[in-house]
Amino acid sequence: MKEDLKNEQDRYRWMIPVDKAYPKMMVFYEEFMRTFHEKGSDLEDLVFVCEINHPWKLTQHSPKCRIVGTLGLRKDMWSQKRAILLQQVPVLWNDVIEKQSKQKQNKIGFDRDEESSEPTDIDISHDLSEYKDYRSTRIFTIDPTTSRDLDDALSITKINQHEYLIGVYIADVDKFIKEGDANDLEARKRGTSVYMIDSVEHMLDPSLSQNLASLHAGVTRYSLCVEFTMNDVGDILGVNSDNNGNVGKFTRVLINSCCRLDYEQAQLIITGQDHTATMPKVHSPFDFDQIKNDVLQMNALAQTLRKKRRQGNSLFLSNREMRFRMDSIYEGGTGYPVEFAHEEHNESHQLVEEFMLMANQLAARALVNHYPDDALLRNHTTPDREKWTNTISKITHALVDTYDLDRQEPIVKNIFEQCDSTFAGGQQPVQSVMNDVVRIAERFGPQVKQTAQHSLMREMQLAKYVRCKDAESTMHFALNMIHYTHFTSPIRRYADVIVHRMLLQMLRDQKSGNRGQLELSDLKLSDLADHLNDQAYRAKTAQETAQRAYLSFYLIPLLRHNVERIEAVVVSLGRRSFTCYVPKYCIEINVQIMGKFEPEPDMITSRDKNNVVQLLTGDLPQQQPQQEEEAVRVEEVTLSWHNNVRPDITLSVMKKVFLDLDVNYDIMPYDVYAYAVWDVNVPSKIKVAERSQTVAEDPLQTLLDKRAEDAARVEVENRRVARREREEKEKEEGGADHRPRLRGARGSSSSRGGRGGSSFFRGGRGSRDKQ
Repeated sequence: MKEDLKNEQDRYRWMIPVDKAYPKMMVFYEEFMRTFHEKGSDLEDLVFVCEINHPWKLTQHSPKCRIVGTLGLRKDMWSQKRAILLQQVPVLWNDVIEKQSKQKQNKIGFDRDEESSEPTDIDISHDLSEYKDYRSTRIFTIDPTTSRDLDDALSITKINQHEYLIGVYIADVDKFIKEGDANDLEARKRGTSVYMIDSVEHMLDPSLSQNLASLHAGVTRYSLCVEFTMNDVGDILGVNSDNNGNVGKFTRVLINSCCRLDYEQAQLIITGQDHTATMPKVHSPFDFDQIKNDVLQMNALAQTLRKKRRQGNSLFLSNREMRFRMDSIYEGGTGYPVEFAHEEHNESHQLVEEFMLMANQLAARALVNHYPDDALLRNHTTPDREKWTNTISKITHALVDTYDLDRQEPIVKNIFEQCDSTFAGGQQPVQSVMNDVVRIAERFGPQVKQTAQHSLMREMQLAKYVRCKDAESTMHFALNMIHYTHFTSPIRRYADVIVHRMLLQMLRDQKSGNRGQLELSDLKLSDLADHLNDQAYRAKTAQETAQRAYLSFYLIPLLRHNVERIEAVVVSLGRRSFTCYVPKYCIEINVQIMGKFEPEPDMITSRDKNNVVQLLTGDLPQQQPQQEEEAVRVEEVTLSWHNNVRPDITLSVMKKVFLDLDVNYDIMPYDVYAYAVWDVNVPSKIKVAERSQTVAEDPLQTLLDKRAEDAARVEVENRRVARREREEKEKEEGGADHRPRLRGARGSSSSRGGRGGSSFFRGGRGSRDKQ
């Protein structure tokens, strides 16, 4: 029996899942031969898509599977990106496969020619009765430089010395996709666009998202706008309210944006550094001076709104984001990241953000007023009380202990008092206390401030879409708003499409005089909200995973010559690990002291309030439970090395340290890890030769060599496939009996080549209003 089992296992090969939550799978060895015409050992560097297509019997140690396709070389950055997308957002299967076959990598947009094409004007002669004509209004956009899916535009008109009419114009996507049609069902399934560093997996067809629906300058576009009147102290007035008491007035309009600004250009205007040569074209009859005045006036109002939000206890936490510059393949480069920068959340970003937040809030108010049960809202629940009080207290105590912060200083004393209280009525709002913690942390440098923000955000619940009637509370904690929704990004979020349809139904009801049930056919809002929440979470996870993978590929060439020693701040401590936040790279790293350190410490001393525990490195006592690491709160850890191999180091929360970083090539996708920690007084730059263990191979160079080698094989293999197909066709025409066989050599070779050849597969943004 054992011999039979051994013979059975010899007929299969192991497939190791990327996600460790799945079991190892067995694939029939002959399937490799039929599909790839290669030995199994020659395919070990590929990433496969597998399907469990046999019942998993109780007598089987592992399930059996079949190979659906291959995504390319395991060490290839695009293979890893495709794997991330399929793992996290499986509804994008057809897109991923199509992009692989058409070689649509390393660019934003869906085709290089289409990306550079001029936006298409549209015939609106038959729509004049349905839309108000605002094409003579001075309207402009502010977006990221590379963005082509322009959701929103702005206008400002001075009414008198102290009052202004503000217009926020949002792309009218519902004009192009009707509920229940093919485009609508596909957009609903996707739920959101997925931004993967150097490409976008669009929710809508790119011909809509980047052209017809996008609010490009100089062409006529459909829009759903909200107008409201505000004064120069930030009050929203009822002068422009509709007949139902809504402060914002919603209207379907035709617009023609006269100027497309990016954030950098808008910021130059705000700081008075604008020069004609660096500014975009302004379409007549308007000129640049008018756009400049509009930007300056709207920025002044936006800063007033921002100040009012702070006074109203909105939470002001934000993580910096990295932006990579790629070595363009169109200019003879590798297509890999070669440079990164931080996206600055300056006044130009704040200008857009404040008016988008206001538009979203006005949309929520209008929907709740008209559809009190069915309004689709954005809900952000209050963090768990015990968690956030512990986190705030831990950060503040750490600042007191590490940086000699005066515990009796009024703002510090107040934070401790608030954490000790029950937050009964009349106490300081949680958001205000969190803002105070960030203000204190800022005194000790931007790294400490960013780490404090990151630590507070870790305790936050994710915001979710809810049907108003289903929600225990409609409150948005971070914004401290009773009602809030997403209205301003229908090109990239399906929730906004639903909100638009609700608003349009509201306008029809107001016109007809009816006020009744929401008329959206076969749309179960509660189930849809759950689906959109799931898709948003999947997209967020995919984007964050891709960010770390791209960072890994960015670091690989740097690690050839130097140790990447980077400043970090300790976030939390365990007995055998600690977590740091790395502000430069905007990532959190869990540092495993035992197993990854070079060299490993000989002793770890941890101290809590009650005792001091010494743990020799090596095998851990078996009686210690697995969950002890998370359960024990440690205030201080000291790492010691015998014979002065390394200087001892004591770690505490919020302490600045240096981490030595490397890339983990053993996992897929690649990720960054730390193998050493130092006090901040050691040299920050050392040569790679000084490291105890250097990198064994250069994956990037190995990959490029492999591509060159495989490029020649692609042509040979394609010829072989063509010849075999001709022979089979001749057999079919001649009536010869022959066994069907799997074809795939073409796809196999192209996948081995990374980005070239054909495929055998059978299948098919900025921080504007993230809250």
